[in-house]
Amino acid sequence: MTSRRLLIVEDEAIVAHDLAEQLGEMGYDICGVADNGPQALEMARTHRPNLVLMDVVIKGPMDGIKTAAMMHQEHDAAIVFLTAYSDSDTVRRATDTAPYGFLTKPYQINEIKAALEIAAYKFAMERELKESEQWFSSMLRCVTDAIIATDRTGAVRFINSRAETLFGRSLDQLADTSVSSLLTFSTSNGEARSIELADILDDHGCAHIEFNQQLILDAPRTCLTVDYAVAPIRSTLDGLDGLLISLRDVSERLNVEQTLRSSEESFRTAFDFAPTGMALVGMDGRFLQGNHAICRLLGHSASTLVNQLQRDVSLPEDMAEEERQLLNLFIEGITSVQFEKRYINHAGQPVWTLVSVSLLRKSDIPVCYLYQVHDLSLRKEYELHLARQANSDSLTGLPNRSALMTELNRLIVGSRRRQSKFALLFIDIDHFKQVNDTWGHDAGDQFISEVGRHLSSLVRASDFVARLGGDEFIILLSELTDASQIKPVVRKLLNHFAQPLTVGKLSIPCSISIGISMYPDDSEEPARLMQYADNALYQVKAEGRGNSQFYARELTDHLRQRLSLDDELERAVAQEEFELFYQPIVPLEARLPIKAEALIRWRHPVRGLVGAHEFINHLEDSGLIVDLGRWIIKEACRQAATWPMTNNLAPGVCINVSARQFRFDDLAKTVTEALDETGLTPERLCIEITEKLLMIDSERTLCTINELKALGVEIAIDDFGIGYSSLSYIRRFKPDKLKIDREFVMGISNSEFDERLLSAIIAMGDQLRIAIVAEGVETLEQRDYLKGQHCGYIQGFFYAKPMEESSFRQWLIQNGPDIIRDQIPLAD
Repeated sequence: MTSRRLLIVEDEAIVAHDLAEQLGEMGYDICGVADNGPQALEMARTHRPNLVLMDVVIKGPMDGIKTAAMMHQEHDAAIVFLTAYSDSDTVRRATDTAPYGFLTKPYQINEIKAALEIAAYKFAMERELKESEQWFSSMLRCVTDAIIATDRTGAVRFINSRAETLFGRSLDQLADTSVSSLLTFSTSNGEARSIELADILDDHGCAHIEFNQQLILDAPRTCLTVDYAVAPIRSTLDGLDGLLISLRDVSERLNVEQTLRSSEESFRTAFDFAPTGMALVGMDGRFLQGNHAICRLLGHSASTLVNQLQRDVSLPEDMAEEERQLLNLFIEGITSVQFEKRYINHAGQPVWTLVSVSLLRKSDIPVCYLYQVHDLSLRKEYELHLARQANSDSLTGLPNRSALMTELNRLIVGSRRRQSKFALLFIDIDHFKQVNDTWGHDAGDQFISEVGRHLSSLVRASDFVARLGGDEFIILLSELTDASQIKPVVRKLLNHFAQPLTVGKLSIPCSISIGISMYPDDSEEPARLMQYADNALYQVKAEGRGNSQFYARELTDHLRQRLSLDDELERAVAQEEFELFYQPIVPLEARLPIKAEALIRWRHPVRGLVGAHEFINHLEDSGLIVDLGRWIIKEACRQAATWPMTNNLAPGVCINVSARQFRFDDLAKTVTEALDETGLTPERLCIEITEKLLMIDSERTLCTINELKALGVEIAIDDFGIGYSSLSYIRRFKPDKLKIDREFVMGISNSEFDERLLSAIIAMGDQLRIAIVAEGVETLEQRDYLKGQHCGYIQGFFYAKPMEESSFRQWLIQNGPDIIRDQIPLAD
């Protein structure tokens, strides 16, 4: 025992003290000394001794034997009696309490020690045995199998709760019942047989197991499918103390197995005979199984298909897309993916298929792929036929006009990216009408076909040959650096077609004319390249045919058009044919005034209203922008001075000033005169300049800006962010406003980076105390985002499109007071 806690119960105090002293010196833990029964019971409850040395004769109403009996009811301890009485009645009464020792007085201390040591050892062994029995009994009661334990004769001694439920009787009811009568099984022919334990256990007493046996139950009279096992219980190597029998109900498992077998058979039938090709493919891409349809599709037997890899029977260029799609099954957690791929059949021919792949898992672990393969051969053949019809010339087989325009656009994109050139050759067969008139239309068709075939053979494989229709062909010569590379090709074409062509048995004279345009030298637009080459071809025909001509712009025509426009603009400036339109610049805070940007329009007497993009560059180049700029400033100030107030705040006007006017006009004087003449206060005027202007003669620019700011006029940098946005310019010129270009506003909700950049610009403006105006606001989402970022002003179609001054005045009256309440409707 790990603990030898001893309680001494002795009515003679001297003897009790002597025992406590001597036994304490021997290593016993004396937890108490009592001289009567109630005191001994209380000490046992308090100190829980393992050993009790109990005198039979003690003080009080009950003797030691009765005290020991009561102590056994409350506490487990090894009790050794110590008494001067050894008569048979005393011994019998003491024996009824199951003592661990009985010593008579007088005694030697060593005798007591020996008796206590033996008692302690027996107590420990019995306690371990009892705990083991309790653990074993609890375990048997908790298992889901029915457990029966018998003695050596086969009589029932123990059953667990599952066995009680199975047989409908308790352990008390089944005790001493022969297990052979309890376990009766139905044979295959319907007869009943009882378990014969003597036959089950062989000479060596090994366990015996039976599976799927039909156990007959009495209440109700039914059969239950069970697995059962019988094993011997032994306390010695040679002796048999009993049997342990376990029975497991396997009815549900068998039903599940049967259902699974039926399901597997159904799946196998559906898999094998499905009209669609189906295959199970391992995680390594190896075929595990394939049905009849996929074997027919690929021309393989099931045995040759199994263990082949997907890449062994697939077109290599399709494998990258397939692997990407399969990876999506893992990453995105989707149920299936679908893609087109080309298998290679047994004959080595590609077979177009539509493949659907699902990832099969077991306990959330990927096991294999299920491929469903649909034959697309007929559909692809039909699509190819339609594509040929849509993009090919039926007579020559060459690409037609539609295919040419597609290729031309593609070539422009590629050449722009690579910064290379290409040439467009417009080819016409000279005097083709005479071929039809002389040899007939059939011969003419054959002649056209031959021309197409020869053209294709005379250029590189990377070049493009198309037939427009009739006797017109186009050749695109790609990857050029200059026009000199075109001349050898043109010379070869002209020389080749200077010889007659053989058509059947006919030898037909032939010559061609070629008009040439180049990208990007002549144009970057497909239609213009075609037009310019056609113009060059027309020039060749006018000069006698059988030759080539590069397109050349006629400077006189261009200059004539330019001078004509300049004359019209000069007259328009003189006669004030221009009008100012206004687009509101709306504050997002009530304390700020509404502003409007002045936008120039030309009221042409013939063409009507003309936008600034059509004439502003001409005004810049001609210098007329300076005079027009002065008129714009004065007219905008005059009109703004009459605008009604909104929310007790006077609206302001913003005017774009061109670089030429900023440099060559005395801008501060012009603004001063406009303010004096119109009565507009300086703080209501904002001059907008571009970032590019800040780079030109920056010292003079800075001087002009400082003069304007000294007047009280605001300065704004327009289209901020798309030019040469440099913080050094902001530091030097200290603008009052920054107008963020619409490109950044368009990125709201589409580009997280644009949103962060926009927020950064607004935050920068807030820190530098520079007002921010966001241009191009068209949606409620954009407005709300900018408002949430505390942007100062917004401008765009969300509130209003540019409008005439009278319409803007009416807009102010109707909508101005409601701006802060967000009740302005979206502009029409």
